[in-house]
Amino acid sequence: MQTIVLLHSPLLGPYSWDAVARALRAEGHRAVVPDLRPALTGPPPFLDRLREAAVAAVEHPTTLVAHSAAGPLVPAIAEALGPAAAATIFVDARLPHPGLSWLESLDGERATRLREMATDGELPPWNTWFPAEALAAEIPDDEVRERFTADLRPTPFALCAEKTPSPTPIFDGLPHAYVRLSPAYEGDADTAERAGWHVVRRNSVHLAPLTRADEVVNAVHEIFDRHRT
Repeated sequence: MQTIVLLHSPLLGPYSWDAVARALRAEGHRAVVPDLRPALTGPPPFLDRLREAAVAAVEHPTTLVAHSAAGPLVPAIAEALGPAAAATIFVDARLPHPGLSWLESLDGERATRLREMATDGELPPWNTWFPAEALAAEIPDDEVRERFTADLRPTPFALCAEKTPSPTPIFDGLPHAYVRLSPAYEGDADTAERAGWHVVRRNSVHLAPLTRADEVVNAVHEIFDRHRT
């Protein structure tokens, strides 16, 4: 049986994958959600610790499923897994930006906004980046929204400046797929499609792994069925 490792964004917490993990386990899958937050404590560099935290949760073979800002972490995790890495699925996720930092991969306006948000070397918790009503629209359930926000932590700004490594033959040789949930990630989905990845599009929301788990699970099943044929 494959292990499905659900990687949360370094800006979020493991609860963002909780509903999908429970749904997959109910179907008999082995789904794990490593908590990446402890890897972001202490001094930089952080990328190596994030990779180690993900690999420690693995039982082989493994499909890596990354959401949002976890996408650029996937090549290094796949390299660490070696032959145990079976496939990758990017869910409304940023694509790898080899040799670039997060800041360098952004356009000037977005990079400037990140710099302006940082205080005392930290970015504030992700939920404070947006008006409260925007988060309420994304997560209408008050209890779920409260649990989600309780999971969030400040993010070291130094993480944004660490350069990600280039993909390796192990990553390049894997089957890759992309699940586009929200319009904001249409460009990433288009790039993945041009690279020959299988792309599944849903008219959903970015936090669908939390609020619309059935849509994400169905997309994952579609990808698994495609890989089996």
